[in-house]
Amino acid sequence: MHFFLRMVLGIIAAISMQCMAQLAPPPAPEAPPAANWSNWLGPAGSGRIRARLRDQSAYAAQHSAAVEVEVQNIFLTSVEGGTTTSAVPRGLLQYQVDDCPTVVTTDTRLRFDHLAAGKHAITVSVIGLDNRQITPQVKLQVDIPQK
Repeated sequence: MHFFLRMVLGIIAAISMQCMAQLAPPPAPEAPPAANWSNWLGPAGSGRIRARLRDQSAYAAQHSAAVEVEVQNIFLTSVEGGTTTSAVPRGLLQYQVDDCPTVVTTDTRLRFDHLAAGKHAITVSVIGLDNRQITPQVKLQVDIPQK
């Protein structure tokens, strides 16, 4: 009788272990790689910005740099849209390579061509339509090889 009872309890334990394994949630997938994005800059809940250099080595070989930008909690526009009660700021992206003049646009992708060999600093931020800075500057660096 003990043998039969131990066998039944063993079968129940094996079945319950299989059920537990099936009921356990699957492992969480790994987070996708950040794909060279900078960290988000700016306080959570307000205007934030991040940027990256796209295909850095391929563009650098052509003496270029392609910048891609993402913003949160900011409406990119070049036109003041009348009176609004929205708390979402309106602004423009401001790009700059080294000490060159800035480029102001709503384009979230911009390419700089004809860069000289050497290291170059690229900064990007969002400015308001009144030219005041809304986000901190994202600072990127590209190294252009000799031809």
